[in-house]
Amino acid sequence: MVPVEGPLSFDVSTPYENPLAEKGWPVEAACAADCVSYSNVAVDSSYCSAGASGADAVLSVLKPPPMQGVAGTGASCANDQNGRPSWLVFDWIEPIPAAETEAELLQRARALIRHELLHALGFTQRHFMAATDSSSAAKRLLEKRRVYDLDGDEDSVWFFSPASRAATAAAAYFGCDGESAAWEGLPLMGLPEMGRASHWETRIMRDDVMSYGFRDTVSAITLAAMEDLGWYVGNYSGAGCMLWGREQGCTFVTTRCGNGTDDSSAATATADDCQGDAFWGVQVDAYLAEKCGRGLSPWRGLSPCDSLEKNGFIYSAASGERFCNAQCHTPIEGRDDCGVGPAGGVEAASSKDASYVEENWKTFLWLGVWVAGVFFASAFLRAFACPSTGSVAITSLLSVVLGLIGACAAGAAGYGFFFAFEFVSSFAGKPSLYILAAIGGVLVALMLVTLVALCCKSRCLVLLVFLWYILLILLEAAVVVVALYWGYLVTSVTNDTVQTLRGSDGDGKWDGQFGEEVLQEIEGMMCRTYQLCCSDLAADGGGSCLSVHEGQTVDVAVVMADPGSDNFCAYVSGSSQTVKPAEGTCDVLEWAISGFSVSSCQENLCTFGIDGYEQFVRQVVDFMHDNAIIFGAVGAFVVLFQAVLAANLWTLRRVWAKDSRAVSPDMATTTIRVKSLRRNWTRSARSMDNYSGPV
Repeated sequence: MVPVEGPLSFDVSTPYENPLAEKGWPVEAACAADCVSYSNVAVDSSYCSAGASGADAVLSVLKPPPMQGVAGTGASCANDQNGRPSWLVFDWIEPIPAAETEAELLQRARALIRHELLHALGFTQRHFMAATDSSSAAKRLLEKRRVYDLDGDEDSVWFFSPASRAATAAAAYFGCDGESAAWEGLPLMGLPEMGRASHWETRIMRDDVMSYGFRDTVSAITLAAMEDLGWYVGNYSGAGCMLWGREQGCTFVTTRCGNGTDDSSAATATADDCQGDAFWGVQVDAYLAEKCGRGLSPWRGLSPCDSLEKNGFIYSAASGERFCNAQCHTPIEGRDDCGVGPAGGVEAASSKDASYVEENWKTFLWLGVWVAGVFFASAFLRAFACPSTGSVAITSLLSVVLGLIGACAAGAAGYGFFFAFEFVSSFAGKPSLYILAAIGGVLVALMLVTLVALCCKSRCLVLLVFLWYILLILLEAAVVVVALYWGYLVTSVTNDTVQTLRGSDGDGKWDGQFGEEVLQEIEGMMCRTYQLCCSDLAADGGGSCLSVHEGQTVDVAVVMADPGSDNFCAYVSGSSQTVKPAEGTCDVLEWAISGFSVSSCQENLCTFGIDGYEQFVRQVVDFMHDNAIIFGAVGAFVVLFQAVLAANLWTLRRVWAKDSRAVSPDMATTTIRVKSLRRNWTRSARSMDNYSGPV
């Protein structure tokens, strides 16, 4: 919609690494690297230096090997800052007969070429779902609805919402202006699967180039759909005329070609002009014949205009006027409805480059409260809880408290394992129960060893327990630091994944960051939590949000726009993690995080795509920020509790060692005094023996 100013240029970058690494493919920097690595396009390096002058997009036409049942594919491998495709790729897969002249080839392939180029320009479910308005808010162009066919089949199909430009143009074409209550919008293809959600439903839009009707007509409805993306303005003077379904009313759409009507709105000079376009009468499609050619009244079959009874022909003898159904009146000269688009201007999509700005100082409030708690302990608690001579009573009491907590934890884990596993595991998960039991066992063991050490005044046991508590404090500190580090970084890189999807950054989200692997695993767990809570698609028929276009083998763009995909978390985070959180985690998050709703998240999963996951991450980070003081205070209390225990244990060990050293010199002095007295007594006795004077 907004032309490129100056030469169209691309960046030298590294292709997005995670999918390549998973497939074992090389990762090499190149101009428009994603096009080279994922689309096998030959890219001239000048496109990254001088650029392509006077171009709004680059088109590459490839000729891959033939594929059974696939004529071609259209996609894009690079996008501008607004998400608009800037490098288009057309894979012409069908064989081209050597005997065809250029004119014959163009005549035969015109529908295919137009069809795939429109796909490359953005006519895909992925782009429709990602469309935004001028304020970067999601347009929500598509809505999923349950549909029912005449043969009894049910399906979940994506519809262009009634408020979209495409649905507005369709309502005018089908004559639904006065039936707004029955108008639910225009459906995209449900079946066959290979075309699901990225084409018009052929039973309804047979004549349009973006259905599977084999026609080359670019209708006003398709132009309106392209305008819905916010990147283009349609030239409606070039729109083609359709016949199929014209003026057949809302029921023709809602019953999926199951119910037509006699509108008799087209004035005609002769009944011969009301034979309609019997295209399907020649190219009978078995699928369409099964779905729509069942002869059920009032449906008239695949050729609803081949008789006066079917085509609604009316002749007025009084006035001499003749009328027939609009979809049966084949002359298109003089029609003034083919090139009419929806009223109102096109709203341009805004750039989605705006970074998520957060007051990062809140991230460190947690750590600040923690440090403040340590200083508080140093200033006030030492005199009361950590006397200079140590306190056996305080140490015993704190050890017993921790032991009781540990016993409760171990008991709860045991109860969950043996008596309420199904209920508890849904909230905690088996790994969580193992961890809880292990923590409880360690605390009980520490209590017992501490009490034995105090009773026996064993300096070795006291030292062992002291080192255990120091190790626990260090582990807790490490967890806090990692959480703070991730919370700080995620505010500055949260949009990197979205930019990667647009081809502007080939690196992974955490590439080059300190502790890259740890951050990837945290991201992987966060992503799987999002999928667990928000990927409940059972009500919509199950499966992923997006369908891969037939013949498309590189699924990176589709997967990264589809949070329901199995590979989504692996591609987004680069994590190989397979552990999933327990289902009860979602209930805890809904209770704890303001603004997070499981039902709303599930409803918006497919509509918001990767932006929905980014929003979930922001909500988690905001929760950390908003409750930083509480988390810091609780963390400080836990650490202080253990620190008081450790300090008393160290002091008691030091005092006991001093007492031991004090006993040894006294005993030595007594021994010396005894020996001295013995020597003196011996000398005195000898003196008495040698004395010869009077006694």
